[in-house]
Amino acid sequence: MRCRSVLATATTMVVLSSLALAGVAEAQHVRGWVTDGVTEQPLAGARLIFSRSDQGGKSFTVRTDADGFYEVTDMAEAIGGCERDSALVHVIARGYLAAEIQLPCDSGALDRHFALAKQETSIRREFIIRYRGLEEIYEAIRPHASGDVIVSEPRNALIVDEKAEDLERIAEIIGQHDVPPKQIWLEVILVLATGDGDESPRFPEELAPVVDQLGSLFRFTEYRVVGRANAMAMEGASMVISSNEGDSSDYEFEAACRDIGYFDEIVRLGELSIAIQEPVARYLNASVNVRDGDIAILGASHGDPRQGSLITVVTARVVD
Repeated sequence: MRCRSVLATATTMVVLSSLALAGVAEAQHVRGWVTDGVTEQPLAGARLIFSRSDQGGKSFTVRTDADGFYEVTDMAEAIGGCERDSALVHVIARGYLAAEIQLPCDSGALDRHFALAKQETSIRREFIIRYRGLEEIYEAIRPHASGDVIVSEPRNALIVDEKAEDLERIAEIIGQHDVPPKQIWLEVILVLATGDGDESPRFPEELAPVVDQLGSLFRFTEYRVVGRANAMAMEGASMVISSNEGDSSDYEFEAACRDIGYFDEIVRLGELSIAIQEPVARYLNASVNVRDGDIAILGASHGDPRQGSLITVVTARVVD
């Protein structure tokens, strides 16, 4: 009758126990089980290859039965003798990491159990990038990939080696990012703010959408639109617009954006700069994130109080 003992294992543990066989007189008699290191289910058909650790002698292979059990009645004879040496045992099972241990030849009878860790096989998949830059998609998936990610410029593709269960998540992230570029409508408004705020603030009707925001951020008496420019641009491109391209303006200025991006309903205006030529030369520079259709208000410029302070109002909207 076989009596199998169940002992605790670590995740990468290979050998469970080594117990002397009671009542067995043969020298180098080895038997035991090969199991899954996590579920402790028996592994039928696992191979145990016995050989001398000095590479001499011969090797001997035994397979586990349907219960994951194996038995070698005389290990020394099977490998060509090992009275002054030790035996090397390789344990191999399909879908599991191989195990290797040494058994002393003078240890007598042993009950040797093995718990194997599953081998996490990776799958290689090529993703052709159709709309975005390879570097952009690479940066998007790299934090989520545990395997290799290879950039193939000739094929404009990313080659991913990943576990099957994680590969679908990588594909989902690529699908979210590799989409046709959006058209972005951008408007820049310059607002001249004057007064010390002792009186109730006065706003022109065209600033109605941002009255509450301006009133909560600043303490001026009068707000007046002195410059406006708007234009369409393509996501991923740069853009330059001048005030004379929009409505008539008191101030001449040029707004430029080096990189326009869009993801998850956020328009990113990278290195947005506004250069004012007349009547007073000023220069503003900032990177701005604006939720699609919302308005961002940049802080008031610090200039001559008699000339007032300039507030920049930026609107960005995706055009379907």
